[in-house]
Amino acid sequence: MLTYEEMRAPRALRGVVSHFAERRGDLTGRPLSLALPGRPDQFLEIYLAEPYRPRIDGGAPSPAPEMVVVGPQSYRRVELDMVGEVVAFHIHFAPSGFHRLFGPSMRGLADQAFDAVDLLGRRAATLREAVGRAIGFDGRALAAAAWVQGLLEGARAESEVDRAARLLVRAGGVIRVEDMAIRSGLGVRQFNRRFADAVGLPPKLYARTLRFNRVLDQRVRRPGESWTRLIQEAGYFDDAHFARDCRAFGGASPGALAAQALAG
Repeated sequence: MLTYEEMRAPRALRGVVSHFAERRGDLTGRPLSLALPGRPDQFLEIYLAEPYRPRIDGGAPSPAPEMVVVGPQSYRRVELDMVGEVVAFHIHFAPSGFHRLFGPSMRGLADQAFDAVDLLGRRAATLREAVGRAIGFDGRALAAAAWVQGLLEGARAESEVDRAARLLVRAGGVIRVEDMAIRSGLGVRQFNRRFADAVGLPPKLYARTLRFNRVLDQRVRRPGESWTRLIQEAGYFDDAHFARDCRAFGGASPGALAAQALAG
């Protein structure tokens, strides 16, 4: 059985970090395998016990690095095998937060995961040491928040595209790209290019992952609610459009994807 805790980032950090989270459990003798559908999240994950064993595009499982940076995913690329004691601490970034803090175009992180040390060098080691010394989830979240706070002075200034990306998240993906471009003072093509650089996915695709994951999240929170109601609340035109996204992002039926979400 896995448990999950979450803490919203302090207000001063919310332009770059949305929240901290931790998954814990003892799966000794009871391994768990989770297929991960496409999702908008970009996060840094630290394994404080047994690392996950990802299988990429159907390949053989291999232990993950003790710290990994994961970009947004546009399809079901990864299956995670979890064994033994699980303590996985996460920093979930705002849509363009990693880009603002560390600078790379997020296009190269989309559908990928990298050893955090390879991307961040000594900064990753400093975070690992601080989180490793902290006691409990609250302590680890505070240590990670202090680490992010120390990076803010060197962060890129917030742009109109950054603000548009956060607005899109708050709206659950239900904003026209043309309207966001106008708000940002850019043409649609230029907005699309800058958005993908900052977030990793083009805005229309990113919005689809937001709507899709909102339905699955609400299914977990409200298991008695009808699929049709949840689908309509997320901004889908009809059930068929959601079923299409289930195939595109998850390669499975809505029921199978919801069962996976409940297991994780």
